[in-house]
This record gives sequence, C-alpha cells and structure tokens, in this order.
Amino acid sequence: MTHDELAQRFHDAMHHLYNQSKVHIRDVRGYVWNGSYFTRGLRAYGGLVYAKRLLQSRPNGFSLPIAQGYPNLTVEALVLTPPWDQLFTEKERETARTRLIASFVKGGHSDEAARMKLQQITSGEPHSPQ
Repeated sequence: MTHDELAQRFHDAMHHLYNQSKVHIRDVRGYVWNGSYFTRGLRAYGGLVYAKRLLQSRPNGFSLPIAQGYPNLTVEALVLTPPWDQLFTEKERETARTRLIASFVKGGHSDEAARMKLQQITSGEPHSPQ
C-alpha cells in the first residue's frame, strides 16, 4: 500500500473514530459529544495533517474519552495503532504514548499497568470500555 493510500485509510479511520465517539462519549452536561471542532479540523486539513496538528497542541477534548473508559477513542491511541503508526514520526508517537500513559497513571494505574493498558488499546483489536 502506498503512503497516499494509507493516509486516505487513516483519514477514514479518523471519521470512524468520530462516529464511534458520537455513540459512546458524553460532554460535561451529559449530552452526546458533537465534536464540532474535530469535524472542522478533519474537513480543513484531512485526517493525517489534523492528527499531526493535534499532537503538536495541548490535548483538548482528550479527557472525555479517557474519563468515560474509552481511551481507544482518542487520536493518540489511533496514532499508535498499526498500521497507522508508520505515518507518524517517533516524536509524534512518543507524544501520543506519553499522553496516554500519563492519563492512565493519573487515573490510578501504576506505570507498569499503564504501559500494559497502552499495549492493549493499541493492539488493533476491538475494544470495549476500559
């Protein structure tokens, strides 16, 4: 598969992430998360460029899926999941990895348990709430 084909499939995976988030994630008021910023970013930049931009900025919206037991519904998890991981630099993957591990530790996991959880959600297997 060419880089462009993989990038297009990643873009599709970002749309799938958005659609799954609408099903499972609630905003702070308990309403279905609408992800308006996320969809605008996808339309404006495309999935790959938008994911890279999100990794360069403060994690905005990252805490909702984590707090609700869906770390697999984060861009960071998608970035670390094969085959998408090959679209990102080591620095970008490390940013995603660090954010996820820190969120798990903050949630009460040991560092070792956080790393195991990261491995589980980025294995490419289907996920249920963590």
